[in-house]
Amino acid sequence: MIKYKVFLHHNNRLYTSIKNENCFHILKQFYSTRKNNNQNLFDIYKKNPSWLGVYKRHPILKEKIDQSAIREKFLLEKKKEIKLNLSSHIDPLNAKWTPESIRVGALGIKLGVSVLWTKNGFCHMVTLVQIKDCQVIDTQISCEDGGNDGITQMLLGCCDITDDNVLAKLPRDHVLWYDQRNLFPKQYWTGFPVTKNALLFPGTKITSLHFQPGQHVVVQGISIDKGFQGVMRRWGMKGQPQSHGQTLTHRKMGGTGGGQDPGRIFPGKHMAGHVGRDYATVGPLRILRINTKFNVLYIRGGIPGEIGGFLKIKDSPYNKFPKDPVFPTHFDDSLPLDEDLYAEDVFSDMQSSLTFPSNV
Repeated sequence: MIKYKVFLHHNNRLYTSIKNENCFHILKQFYSTRKNNNQNLFDIYKKNPSWLGVYKRHPILKEKIDQSAIREKFLLEKKKEIKLNLSSHIDPLNAKWTPESIRVGALGIKLGVSVLWTKNGFCHMVTLVQIKDCQVIDTQISCEDGGNDGITQMLLGCCDITDDNVLAKLPRDHVLWYDQRNLFPKQYWTGFPVTKNALLFPGTKITSLHFQPGQHVVVQGISIDKGFQGVMRRWGMKGQPQSHGQTLTHRKMGGTGGGQDPGRIFPGKHMAGHVGRDYATVGPLRILRINTKFNVLYIRGGIPGEIGGFLKIKDSPYNKFPKDPVFPTHFDDSLPLDEDLYAEDVFSDMQSSLTFPSNV
């Protein structure tokens, strides 16, 4: 068998390799510029082309280019520019709840923590979240549901920007976007994917009565920024011994596991670095109490984020509702409501904890 010394070029560097006659023939056949030679590795190695699989993300559409096809493309592009008539797709007053329906969530502000007692005598920590000036700022309908967008969702915003200095620094397009919807610019906004029967008109307000006591929710927020931390604080490592020859390595992580083989540090190795200021999601968490006067939710457990930070609240897909929820949201019907609504097993502050017989 004849051996050849092949010169390979890669990133402007010259490498040499000893190849046998068969391998050299394959390389020569693949890199040849002749039109008769195959340029497909499956054909060269005589393998099954079906091993490559089907590329489904961006399929190649083979169609004839004629005047009718070009006219259809232009009509599709013009349709995207036509403003969608939402009244023909949205009917919130006649919408009915189904188990497959996905409602919109709400945006809240973290106020702090407190405690609530249950009727069986247990104390639970709760986080207070206020839903303040939360309203729908835009409604997007996917092409499957008859719209022009890629997904059916609603954009919610909360807390109007009232500072003149901040308003003066906003981009012109940003202000015009809100002006077209007759809304004031918001401090925070985000999207909620929903089903078509749960859509609402822009400007609809979301209050605390959108939820009900006893239901479970999923809350997302930005964790507290703690800066650059070591491995003991960031990952909970044990550290090194405190004595017996240890010098300035008490809080170090130790070996990184590289060595001669593999000769590198694997991606994802736990090391010192930045902690916090990341999106964190917790849940499902149970709502124990709702204050309808100030739109405050008492959610059991801890929620990530600083006091005053914005939170994204939505229904938990893993738990059932205590009863059918208001759908698609609660509309102000001017009916008298209790200031505080409690879950069935939560002790109310207005109730007496001890009762004595009247004949004593």
